Amino acid sequence: MIDIDKRTLFLDFTITNIVGIIFIFMLWYQHKNRYQGLSFILVSYLLNLISTPLIYLRNIIGDFYSIVLSNELTMIGMFCILLGLEKFIGLRSRHYLSYIYLLTFVLIQSYFTWIIPNMAARNVNISFGHIFFCVNLVYLLFYRTPKSLRNITQEAGIFFLLFIVVNCIRFYDQLHIAPIYALDKPEQMKFDLFILLLYQIFILAFSFVIIHIINKRLEQDILKDEEEIRLSRNILKNMIVNLQSEYENEKINLATQIDNNLNQSLAALLINLGIIKKKLTNSDQQISTEIIQLVEQTYNHTGITIERSLGLMNEIRNEILYLFGIVEAIKFSIEEIQKQKGITCTFQSSPENIELEKKQSFALYNIYQDIIGIILNGNQTNKLYTELESDGLALKLKITANGKCFEIDSNPVDEASQFAILKEKVALINGLLDVRHLNNDETIITIEIENLILTAD
Repeated sequence: MIDIDKRTLFLDFTITNIVGIIFIFMLWYQHKNRYQGLSFILVSYLLNLISTPLIYLRNIIGDFYSIVLSNELTMIGMFCILLGLEKFIGLRSRHYLSYIYLLTFVLIQSYFTWIIPNMAARNVNISFGHIFFCVNLVYLLFYRTPKSLRNITQEAGIFFLLFIVVNCIRFYDQLHIAPIYALDKPEQMKFDLFILLLYQIFILAFSFVIIHIINKRLEQDILKDEEEIRLSRNILKNMIVNLQSEYENEKINLATQIDNNLNQSLAALLINLGIIKKKLTNSDQQISTEIIQLVEQTYNHTGITIERSLGLMNEIRNEILYLFGIVEAIKFSIEEIQKQKGITCTFQSSPENIELEKKQSFALYNIYQDIIGIILNGNQTNKLYTELESDGLALKLKITANGKCFEIDSNPVDEASQFAILKEKVALINGLLDVRHLNNDETIITIEIENLILTAD
C-alpha cells in the first residue's frame, strides 16, 4: 500500500513538472530575446520531467535507466539552473568542478547500484548533489550578483537555502538513522515520502520564484529605461534651449553690427548730404539744377535706407525688449494691438519691474507673441487682459480674452498641432501651459515657469 503511495507521489511529481514547464515555456517565449539563461531553466524542467518517469518505472526497466540515468538527469537539471541564473544575471564562469562532480556522481551511483548495492548510500549521494549545486546557487545569488540586481536575487537565494536545509536533513537521516531501520519499514518509508513531498513543493515553488524574479527584473528595467528617457529628454531640451539661445545671440550680434557700422555710417552720410544740400542751396554760385536734384534724391534715399535698416534691425532684435526688458516689450506690444486692431487691452505687472535673463526673456516674449497671434487670428476677441507676476522664484503669465479664441486640438497626440507646439516651447523653459474655457466664454491661458526669475524689483 505504501509502495503505491510512493508511485502516486511520483505521478504527482510528473504533473507538477508539466505545470512548471508550461509556466517556464511561456516566460521563455515572451522574454527569450530580452533575458539570457531562460532556455537553461527550461531545459532543467524538461530533464526533471524525463527523470521522474524513469524513477517511477524502477523494477520495470533496467537499473541503469531508473537509478543511474534518472538521478544524473536530475543533477544536470540543477546544473542547468545554475547556468541559467548566471546568464540571467550577466555573469560567466568556468565550471570545471561541476563537470568533475557530475562524472563522480555517476560513478558513485553505479558503484552503489551494482558493486555494493546500497540504497541509503545512493540517497546520501543524491542529497549531497543537491547541496553541492544549491551552495553554488546561494553563493551566486547572495555574493556574486552585482549590487544593482541583488535585491532581485536574494529571495531566490533564500529559497535555495531552505532546499539545502531539507537535503541536509535527508543526508543526516540516510547516513545515521536509515541504517538502523530497514528501508522498507513503514517508519522510514513515511519519512521518505515526506521528503519526496517537500521536493515536489520546492519544484512548484521554484516556478513562482522564477516568475517573481523576472517580474522584478522587468520592473527595474522599465524604471531604468524611463530614467534614461527622462535624462535623454533633458539633454535634448537643454540642447534646443542652447541652440535657441545661440540663435538669439547671433541675431543680437547681427543687429548690433548693423547698428554700430551700417546705421551710424548712413547717419553720418545723411548729415553730410544735408550739409552739402544746404550749402548748394545757399551758394551764390550758379549750380546746375540737375546736381541739386541729384543731391536731394540721394539725401532722401539715404533717409529711406536708414529707416529700412532700423526696421530690419528691429525685426532681428526687438529693441524695446533688448533695451528695456520683458515688461516694457509686452506693454508696447499691447499698445500696438490696441491701435491696429481696436481691441481693449489691459496690462498689469506685479512687481512693476521684472528682469529676466536675456535668452529667457526672448523665449518668453516669443511664446507670448505666438499666443497673441493665435488669439487675434480667431477674430473673436475685443478685450484682452495680460497679467505678469513673480514671487522672486517663479513667473506666472496670465492672458485672458473674451470668446473661445484658443482651440485645444481634439487630438492631443498630434505633435504638429498649435497647442502641442506651444506646450513644447513652454516646456523647453521649464514651464507649464494651461488653457481653460469658462462658462462666460472667456479663455484663460496661463504659463507658469519655475526658477526663471533672476531679479525682481
